[in-house]
Amino acid sequence: MILYIVILLVGFVGAIVGVLAATHNLNREALDKIMGKVPEGAAHASAEAPDDVDPLLRAIRDQQKKLDEREAAMKAQEERIKTAQADLQKLRDELGALLQQYGQDLDNVDAEAEAQRAEVETLLQKMKPDQAAEIISTKTPEEALALLKLIPEKSRPKVMEKLPPDKAAELIDAMRNAIPATP
Repeated sequence: MILYIVILLVGFVGAIVGVLAATHNLNREALDKIMGKVPEGAAHASAEAPDDVDPLLRAIRDQQKKLDEREAAMKAQEERIKTAQADLQKLRDELGALLQQYGQDLDNVDAEAEAQRAEVETLLQKMKPDQAAEIISTKTPEEALALLKLIPEKSRPKVMEKLPPDKAAELIDAMRNAIPATP
């Protein structure tokens, strides 16, 4: 039985030697490696290798650290940009809402002003010429002209007659200035 074991071991070692020879690795270093021996030169070389590789590793690590810092800075910048874009969109939405509200407010103001103008027009049309003249005489020429335009054309001369002469003259000047000159 021992003989069989020896034959097996010799066959196994022969196979390994054959493989090493076929791959051109049949040398002392390969055999020492198989046997678990550390060659003298390898122990010395491994002590020297970190010195040569260590500066390179440090440089690679430094570059990697710089790249990681840049990547982190870029991610932070991207987040700031996304936040700024979201804020900008929010401001745009708010501005759109404000503009819409402003437009509605202007429409309401215009409607109210038109309603007031119509009410004043109705009141002036129902007034007697001397009452209308009394009210118009207290206004600036521009305001007086605007009120006079609300009175029907056939009643305007009667109102003008009831105005004090200086106020009537101011009102006529305002009418003349309001009419564009013809070439």
